[in-house]
Amino acid sequence: MAAPTGWGKTTLALARMVRLKPVKVFYILPTITAIKDFYETFSKILDETYVGEYFYFADVELLGRSGSDEEETLIDIYRYFIPKITITTIDQLLLTTLQIGRYHVRRFNLKNSLLILDEFHLLTPQMIAALRLLLKKLSQHYNISYLFMSATPSPVYGELLKDALQPQPLKTMILRDEYRCLARHKIEYCDDKRVEDLLMEKRDLLFGLRTLIIVNTVKKAQKIYRNLKEELGNRRNIVLIHGDFAYKDRMRKEVEIDRADILVSTQVAEISLDVSFDLLLTELSPIPSLIQRFGRVNRYGSVSEKTNVFIAEPEHPQPYGEILISNSRENLPMLLDTLKRKGEEAYLNEEFWEYERAYLTDVKSVEEKISGKMDKMLSFFSFLAREEEIIEMLGREETFLAIPKIYLEEVLKLYKKLEDTTYEGRKKLYAEIKGNFVPISRSDIRSRKAEWCEELKLPVIMNYDMDVGLIRVNEK
Repeated sequence: MAAPTGWGKTTLALARMVRLKPVKVFYILPTITAIKDFYETFSKILDETYVGEYFYFADVELLGRSGSDEEETLIDIYRYFIPKITITTIDQLLLTTLQIGRYHVRRFNLKNSLLILDEFHLLTPQMIAALRLLLKKLSQHYNISYLFMSATPSPVYGELLKDALQPQPLKTMILRDEYRCLARHKIEYCDDKRVEDLLMEKRDLLFGLRTLIIVNTVKKAQKIYRNLKEELGNRRNIVLIHGDFAYKDRMRKEVEIDRADILVSTQVAEISLDVSFDLLLTELSPIPSLIQRFGRVNRYGSVSEKTNVFIAEPEHPQPYGEILISNSRENLPMLLDTLKRKGEEAYLNEEFWEYERAYLTDVKSVEEKISGKMDKMLSFFSFLAREEEIIEMLGREETFLAIPKIYLEEVLKLYKKLEDTTYEGRKKLYAEIKGNFVPISRSDIRSRKAEWCEELKLPVIMNYDMDVGLIRVNEK
């Protein structure tokens, strides 16, 4: 199903549940922020006892929400996919279907279920490969139904999914008329300017319009945020969000988004925010990514008479790479011209996805690699591999959890309490400790951003600020 951003895919999902009446529903979302938003939405529509959420930091989230002993029971209910509706990540689904470690104890819950994959175009080619195995190996045996949804559907991924479901049909619905009647974004591509240049030129607009600024790297986001805070002071409520925050700081930042006059962000804002801004200043990124960014502006309108999106040139192609940025630079004029003539139907142009055809070979080879790791002697398809192999096979960048130095003393105090408490008490303490974790890369460790804490057996981040996260603004 292809439907415009803000169209109401949640309602569509509910209608699908009513029609199919599955034993269980699994709503797969690409980000933790999106999961939390959907949990709140579903809990308002349905009795919250029917709804659960699970991801790595779910126990931290639950602890912050309830603050009582109730979360100890609920986290186990959520972890084992017991609720009628479970909102979770693609990683949790794939680890379950591949029977990784203890994940196998919850796979039986997939029987007679409905799997809803929202914004499926964001999956990596490796995840599509693993998903194809799920479709081929388990769908018929487990009687699983699927609903794939996206505002910018990938035709290449659609072909791969359709092929894997054979001989079962995959019905495709594209709401072209809905796209055609929308012209919410009037866009100007400033190919000779950086975001900083646009901020100077559009300074007056920052005081009258609710503004979203999206850049491609954390370093750039931190630099812009600090400059705006210094120049505008308390005259505007400015919020920064990206993926390099400790979880407890990110929770606090997400609460602040609704009150933000200016939000500075990286790609995490593309699909995580069900809020509408008046103005977007963004760096050039791949076309599908740009379309998602546009979807945060004038979200609930229909037509924009004034320019409300400005696209600037990035300083470098990271993290996408030169090929994808060049592809976007080449195709953007065609997108803008088609938008003027056909409205948001332009977003359905399959040419914007041609670069993904290069992934076809990767998908097939990864699928064969994963299949080769399955224990053929076991009819329930147990997957035999080390954790590092799984991360690599699913296309995830290898990351490590670290503790900011400013929180080290607090974590050490919690850690020392572990020996003198009950099992339930330890679970609560572990959740509090996890709230201080921030993800770092191997290069962060190599560049000495982190030092080793022998007592905790964890790296400690030296340069961290609760307002800007892991400090990257001074990186070369």
